[in-house]
Amino acid sequence: MDDVTLVLKDADGGEIGRVRPELRFESCDDRDAHRRAIIQQDVEVSSALSSIDLLYRGETLDSFRPDLAPSAGAQALEGMTLGPPQPGSEHRRTLEAAGVEARKGVTYMVQAKPDNVNQWQTISVGQPTPKVSIDKNQFPGARSVEVRLVQNAGFTTQTVSESVVKLD
Repeated sequence: MDDVTLVLKDADGGEIGRVRPELRFESCDDRDAHRRAIIQQDVEVSSALSSIDLLYRGETLDSFRPDLAPSAGAQALEGMTLGPPQPGSEHRRTLEAAGVEARKGVTYMVQAKPDNVNQWQTISVGQPTPKVSIDKNQFPGARSVEVRLVQNAGFTTQTVSESVVKLD
C-alpha cells in the first residue's frame, strides 16, 4: 500500500530518509472493507536517528521518539538470582537482577538456556524491571540455567548481564 510511509528524522526534526514499510494484513479481511495491518519493517539505526514518524496519505498519525535513557550498564548489574520457592508452589521462583529500578523508556527481556539444551528461550519481554516468575518445571532435567538479560532503550538494545543460575 503506497499510502503508508515511515519518515526517519534527526534531533532537529530534519528528514533523514523515507521508507515504504511492509504491511502484513489480516488474512480474513475483505479487500474492499477497511483493512487492519501491522508494520513489519527494519530500518538502519544511525547515530543521527532521533525519531520515526508514521504517515498515512501524507498525514502524520504517530511518532516514535525514544527517551534517551542511561544504559543499565551504569547500574552495576551482578547477574540474575533465583529466589526461594513462592508461597504455595515449590517449583515457582522469582528470577531477578536486584537493585534495578524502573525507568521511563527502558524495558527488559529475559532469556534462559538450560544446561541440557542448546537453544535460548525467551521467558519475559517488555518488563520495566528484570524480574520474572519462573517454574523450574519449564526446564525439565536441567540442573542450571544460563540467563541473559537484554535491555531495550528506544533504538538501543544491549545485553547487560549473563549469568548461570542453579535450579537446585
